[in-house]
Amino acid sequence: MQQQPMPMPAQAPPTAGITTEQIQKYLDENKQLILAILENQNLGKLAECAQYVNGLL
Repeated sequence: MQQQPMPMPAQAPPTAGITTEQIQKYLDENKQLILAILENQNLGKLAECAQYVNGLL
């Protein structure tokens, strides 16, 4: 059996100059997008979900 190569993790952007406030802002924005995705999933609006998924950072 041949081993599959391990996928390389996506490289994160450099962290130089990023503040904790900026990180918190991104986390808050992602939280709102995730909540919108969940709401639209529950309503069966999958096209809207895709739009919000594309906005995740």
